[in-house]
Amino acid sequence: MQERLIGGGVAAAIFLPLLFIGGLPFQLLVGAMAMVAVSEMLRMKHLEIFSIEGILSMVAAFILAVPIDQYFISLPTNASVTGFAVISFLILAGTVLNSDHYSFDDAAYPIASAFYVGFGFQNLIAARLDSWEKVLFALFIIWATDIGAYLFGRQFGQNKLLPKYHQIRLLKVVSVVSYLQSLWLLSLV
Repeated sequence: MQERLIGGGVAAAIFLPLLFIGGLPFQLLVGAMAMVAVSEMLRMKHLEIFSIEGILSMVAAFILAVPIDQYFISLPTNASVTGFAVISFLILAGTVLNSDHYSFDDAAYPIASAFYVGFGFQNLIAARLDSWEKVLFALFIIWATDIGAYLFGRQFGQNKLLPKYHQIRLLKVVSVVSYLQSLWLLSLV
Protein backbone atom coordinates (compact mmCIF):
# COMPACT_ATOMS: atom_id res chain seq x y z
CA MET A 1 0.00 0.00 0.00
CA GLN A 2 2.84 2.37 0.85
CA GLU A 3 4.45 1.73 -2.55
CA ARG A 4 1.17 2.59 -4.30
CA LEU A 5 0.88 5.84 -2.39
CA ILE A 6 4.45 6.82 -3.23
CA GLY A 7 3.94 5.84 -6.87
CA GLY A 8 0.70 7.78 -7.01
CA GLY A 9 2.37 10.83 -5.47
CA VAL A 10 5.20 10.75 -7.99
CA ALA A 11 2.73 10.30 -10.85
CA ALA A 12 0.62 13.21 -9.59
CA ALA A 13 3.73 15.39 -9.28
CA ILE A 14 4.40 14.80 -12.99
CA PHE A 15 0.83 14.66 -14.31
CA LEU A 16 -0.86 17.57 -12.52
CA PRO A 17 1.58 20.35 -13.53
CA LEU A 18 1.42 19.19 -17.16
CA LEU A 19 -2.37 19.08 -16.89
CA PHE A 20 -2.43 22.75 -15.89
CA ILE A 21 0.12 23.69 -18.57
CA GLY A 22 -1.81 21.80 -21.25
CA GLY A 23 -0.87 21.96 -24.91
CA LEU A 24 1.85 19.83 -26.46
CA PRO A 25 3.59 18.79 -23.19
CA PHE A 26 0.35 17.35 -21.80
CA GLN A 27 -0.48 15.67 -25.10
CA LEU A 28 2.95 14.05 -25.32
CA LEU A 29 2.60 12.79 -21.75
CA VAL A 30 -0.82 11.34 -22.51
CA GLY A 31 0.54 9.75 -25.70
CA ALA A 32 3.35 8.16 -23.68
CA MET A 33 0.79 6.93 -21.14
CA ALA A 34 -1.18 5.37 -24.01
CA MET A 35 1.93 3.57 -25.20
CA VAL A 36 2.60 2.24 -21.68
CA ALA A 37 -1.01 1.10 -21.36
CA VAL A 38 -0.80 -0.82 -24.65
CA SER A 39 2.47 -2.40 -23.56
CA GLU A 40 0.75 -3.56 -20.37
CA MET A 41 -2.09 -5.08 -22.38
CA LEU A 42 0.41 -6.88 -24.61
CA ARG A 43 2.24 -8.12 -21.54
CA MET A 44 -1.02 -9.49 -20.08
CA LYS A 45 -1.47 -11.54 -23.26
CA HIS A 46 2.18 -12.68 -23.07
CA LEU A 47 3.08 -10.93 -26.33
CA GLU A 48 6.50 -9.47 -26.96
CA ILE A 49 6.46 -5.69 -26.50
CA PHE A 50 9.47 -5.00 -28.71
CA SER A 51 8.25 -7.14 -31.58
CA ILE A 52 7.07 -5.54 -34.82
CA GLU A 53 3.38 -5.73 -33.89
CA GLY A 54 4.14 -4.59 -30.34
CA ILE A 55 5.96 -1.45 -31.45
CA LEU A 56 3.43 -0.74 -34.19
CA SER A 57 0.48 -1.10 -31.81
CA MET A 58 2.10 1.26 -29.28
CA VAL A 59 2.75 3.81 -32.03
CA ALA A 60 -0.84 3.36 -33.26
CA ALA A 61 -2.19 4.15 -29.78
CA PHE A 62 0.03 7.24 -29.61
CA ILE A 63 -1.12 8.43 -33.04
CA LEU A 64 -4.77 7.85 -32.17
CA ALA A 65 -4.48 9.63 -28.82
CA VAL A 66 -2.57 12.75 -29.86
CA PRO A 67 -4.40 15.18 -32.19
CA ILE A 68 -1.82 15.14 -34.97
CA ASP A 69 -3.91 17.26 -37.35
CA GLN A 70 -3.39 20.25 -35.04
CA TYR A 71 0.34 20.21 -35.70
CA PHE A 72 0.51 19.01 -39.30
CA ILE A 73 -2.13 21.07 -41.07
CA SER A 74 -1.36 19.62 -44.51
CA LEU A 75 -2.45 16.13 -43.42
CA PRO A 76 -6.04 14.93 -44.00
CA THR A 77 -8.68 16.26 -41.65
CA ASN A 78 -8.70 13.19 -39.45
CA ALA A 79 -4.99 12.40 -39.49
CA SER A 80 -5.06 10.41 -36.25
CA VAL A 81 -7.61 7.93 -37.56
CA THR A 82 -5.85 7.73 -40.92
CA GLY A 83 -2.50 7.06 -39.25
CA PHE A 84 -4.09 4.44 -37.02
CA ALA A 85 -5.63 2.73 -40.07
CA VAL A 86 -2.31 2.68 -41.93
CA ILE A 87 -0.52 1.11 -38.95
CA SER A 88 -3.36 -1.40 -38.53
CA PHE A 89 -2.94 -2.45 -42.16
CA LEU A 90 0.80 -2.82 -41.59
CA ILE A 91 0.09 -5.16 -38.68
CA LEU A 92 -2.42 -7.07 -40.80
CA ALA A 93 0.17 -7.34 -43.58
CA GLY A 94 2.07 -9.62 -41.24
CA THR A 95 -0.69 -12.21 -41.68
CA VAL A 96 0.08 -12.31 -45.40
CA LEU A 97 3.85 -12.12 -45.20
CA ASN A 98 4.14 -14.70 -42.43
CA SER A 99 0.95 -16.71 -42.80
CA ASP A 100 2.44 -19.91 -41.38
CA HIS A 101 3.18 -18.42 -37.95
CA TYR A 102 1.11 -15.21 -37.71
CA SER A 103 -2.65 -15.43 -38.03
CA PHE A 104 -5.43 -12.88 -38.20
CA ASP A 105 -6.23 -13.67 -34.56
CA ASP A 106 -2.66 -12.80 -33.62
CA ALA A 107 -2.96 -9.44 -35.39
CA ALA A 108 -6.40 -8.58 -33.99
CA TYR A 109 -5.36 -8.27 -30.34
CA PRO A 110 -2.63 -5.61 -30.82
CA ILE A 111 -4.92 -3.60 -33.11
CA ALA A 112 -7.88 -3.83 -30.72
CA SER A 113 -5.66 -2.93 -27.76
CA ALA A 114 -4.29 0.13 -29.54
CA PHE A 115 -7.79 1.23 -30.52
CA TYR A 116 -9.24 0.72 -27.04
CA VAL A 117 -6.43 2.56 -25.28
CA GLY A 118 -5.86 5.22 -27.94
CA PHE A 119 -9.52 6.17 -28.11
CA GLY A 120 -9.76 6.54 -24.34
CA PHE A 121 -6.67 8.73 -24.12
CA GLN A 122 -7.88 10.71 -27.14
CA ASN A 123 -10.93 11.65 -25.08
CA LEU A 124 -8.70 12.65 -22.16
CA ILE A 125 -6.90 15.08 -24.45
CA ALA A 126 -10.22 16.30 -25.86
CA ALA A 127 -11.43 17.00 -22.32
CA ARG A 128 -8.23 18.94 -21.60
CA LEU A 129 -8.64 20.97 -24.80
CA ASP A 130 -11.99 22.05 -23.40
CA SER A 131 -10.82 22.76 -19.82
CA TRP A 132 -8.58 21.34 -17.12
CA GLU A 133 -11.57 21.32 -14.75
CA LYS A 134 -13.23 18.54 -16.78
CA VAL A 135 -10.14 16.38 -16.48
CA LEU A 136 -9.92 16.98 -12.72
CA PHE A 137 -13.61 16.16 -12.37
CA ALA A 138 -13.07 12.86 -14.22
CA LEU A 139 -10.03 12.11 -12.06
CA PHE A 140 -11.99 12.79 -8.88
CA ILE A 141 -14.70 10.39 -10.04
CA ILE A 142 -12.10 7.72 -10.81
CA TRP A 143 -10.40 8.24 -7.46
CA ALA A 144 -13.75 8.11 -5.61
CA THR A 145 -14.76 4.85 -7.30
CA ASP A 146 -11.34 3.30 -6.69
CA ILE A 147 -11.34 4.30 -3.02
CA GLY A 148 -14.90 3.02 -2.65
CA ALA A 149 -14.04 -0.31 -4.25
CA TYR A 150 -10.89 -0.59 -2.11
CA LEU A 151 -12.76 0.15 1.13
CA PHE A 152 -15.58 -2.20 0.18
CA GLY A 153 -13.05 -4.94 -0.59
CA ARG A 154 -11.27 -4.40 2.72
CA GLN A 155 -14.56 -4.60 4.60
CA PHE A 156 -16.20 -7.49 2.78
CA GLY A 157 -13.34 -9.05 0.80
CA GLN A 158 -12.70 -12.03 3.07
CA ASN A 159 -15.86 -13.86 1.99
CA LYS A 160 -17.08 -13.95 -1.57
CA LEU A 161 -20.43 -12.21 -1.75
CA LEU A 162 -21.55 -13.95 -4.91
CA PRO A 163 -19.15 -16.81 -5.67
CA LYS A 164 -20.93 -17.51 -8.95
CA TYR A 165 -19.91 -14.12 -10.37
CA HIS A 166 -16.44 -12.93 -11.22
CA GLN A 167 -14.94 -10.43 -8.77
CA ILE A 168 -14.31 -7.85 -11.50
CA ARG A 169 -18.06 -7.64 -12.15
CA LEU A 170 -18.71 -7.07 -8.48
CA LEU A 171 -16.04 -4.37 -8.36
CA LYS A 172 -17.75 -2.64 -11.28
CA VAL A 173 -21.04 -2.63 -9.34
CA VAL A 174 -19.29 -1.26 -6.27
CA SER A 175 -17.58 1.36 -8.47
CA VAL A 176 -20.93 2.49 -9.85
CA VAL A 177 -22.32 2.80 -6.31
CA SER A 178 -19.22 4.76 -5.26
CA TYR A 179 -19.60 6.95 -8.35
CA LEU A 180 -23.20 7.75 -7.45
CA GLN A 181 -22.17 8.54 -3.89
CA SER A 182 -19.42 10.87 -5.11
CA LEU A 183 -21.86 12.64 -7.42
CA TRP A 184 -24.22 13.09 -4.50
CA LEU A 185 -21.40 14.48 -2.34
CA LEU A 186 -20.29 16.83 -5.14
CA SER A 187 -23.86 18.08 -5.57
CA LEU A 188 -23.85 19.09 -1.90
CA VAL A 189 -20.72 21.18 -2.38
